[in-house]
Amino acid sequence: MKKTLILVLAVIFIYSGYQVYMLHRESKKSLDTYSKLEAYVYDSEDENKKEELPQVDFAALGDVNEDIVAWLYCEGTVLNYPVVQGEDNAYYLNHLFDGSENASGCLFLDSRNSRDFSDDNMIVYGHNMKNGTMFASLNQYQEQSYYEQHPSVFLLTPDGNFEVHLFAGFLEDIHGDAWQTAFEDENEKAEWLDKVQKKSTFISDTIPSKEDSIITFSTCSNRDDQVRYVLVGILKEI
Repeated sequence: MKKTLILVLAVIFIYSGYQVYMLHRESKKSLDTYSKLEAYVYDSEDENKKEELPQVDFAALGDVNEDIVAWLYCEGTVLNYPVVQGEDNAYYLNHLFDGSENASGCLFLDSRNSRDFSDDNMIVYGHNMKNGTMFASLNQYQEQSYYEQHPSVFLLTPDGNFEVHLFAGFLEDIHGDAWQTAFEDENEKAEWLDKVQKKSTFISDTIPSKEDSIITFSTCSNRDDQVRYVLVGILKEI
């Protein structure tokens, strides 16, 4: 009986160690993959540009993965990633930008949205990784001070660049309507925007209107697997 118990404990220990090793290897693979992609992003050499934004070689990135639609960037944070769009909202949950299978996945645009970011509400998904990568930093917007440090992010696309003026962030049940991509009319959109602002975990001076193009960033919350943290902003063309 004692030998059996020792054997069982040994098997559990070996299995647990293997799982930790695999998680570490996947995490390293993800970090290496996205670090290499930064070679396609470089500082602007145009001193007359008002915004000191990175320049993205979308043509070269398209040769690696034709699903590329944008690059998301926020200075002083880990947000410096490509955004893709798959045929569904499942593939990029566990595939990196290069197509390799990995739990980190890739930031991806909702498959219902238009690639040119012209819908009423564009939705970008990403994992809340324990190592702080991907969309983990979104949960920090539950603190007013973090919002004040990072009130906007930049969405760079092949057709033009946008500054995303963030105006709300909130916890949402997976059955909520935060992921509504279109509205029947302006009144429905106005009501949606009002509800979103009232639920926000931070206060913003940015006030959206029903004429604005909206983008929503969505990730798992630190609460439970039935709740997401979503961050909402206005797309302003630069």
